[in-house]
Amino acid sequence: MGNFIIPDGPVPQPVPPPPPLNPRVAREEKIADDTRVESELNRFIASKQDALFNNPDAFFRTQGKEAIHAAPVATKDLEQIRDDLLDSLANDYQRKRLGAALDAQMTVARDDIARHVAEQSLVWQRQVALDRIDLLAKEAAFRHTDDGLIDVLGTAAASAARAHACVGVDSPNPQIEDRAATLARSRVLSAAMQARLAAANVDTAGQLVDQTRADPAAVPHDVQVAGRPENAYAECTAECSQKYAMGELPRPKWFTGSDPFTLMRLCIRACLAEKGDLNYLLPSSKENGNET
Repeated sequence: MGNFIIPDGPVPQPVPPPPPLNPRVAREEKIADDTRVESELNRFIASKQDALFNNPDAFFRTQGKEAIHAAPVATKDLEQIRDDLLDSLANDYQRKRLGAALDAQMTVARDDIARHVAEQSLVWQRQVALDRIDLLAKEAAFRHTDDGLIDVLGTAAASAARAHACVGVDSPNPQIEDRAATLARSRVLSAAMQARLAAANVDTAGQLVDQTRADPAAVPHDVQVAGRPENAYAECTAECSQKYAMGELPRPKWFTGSDPFTLMRLCIRACLAEKGDLNYLLPSSKENGNET
């Protein structure tokens, strides 16, 4: 026969399972879990709006290259908010429900961030091209005596303008590109011509007066005229610079030379006459070197 061990005391009994929850209590606990999930989802949405829209450094406030650099940071911040909210929950049911809702929110946020980055990348590319044209125009003004270099700068500006016209375009339009290139080149040549005019005013004033006396539009010597409006002179300079850049400077019948600079000055004088400035025959104070 086998050996039996007789316990010294009563045999321990298994712990009975807890009584089932009252159905009403169970329902209220589920409602509490669901409400906690919705409450934390509200917190995430509010935090997301602050991070993307409301804060001074909100992601959608960024532009150009700053938006590209800010995108990974914005995404990481939202993921951290998500993880912190999930860690703060009381049970797996809450974490599972909230996790699914936050995943959906993150999908939308990532798409919005990617869209903004794509848009701002185009903005950055366009701005770089425009900045290049600005710099080339300034360079042409600084180097206005070097015709060969000015032509190279004009070609470079035309290339930058074509690049600008192609940014974000699936099917390039040659007409739009050509127009943009022409305007950019015109701007560079105009900047050079205006700088050359400003630098040569004193040296060429007397010569230009002699040339314009041969113009049949000359006024009598005894006409009393008022001072030249500087805004009219600036307007005429800009108009003639544009004509020069486009190769459209008018040539008087009596003019037999080929110097575009002299034609430019004659264009300005004719423009002033059309605007009713009777000083168009006379050098301005700037041209005499007497500007005060």
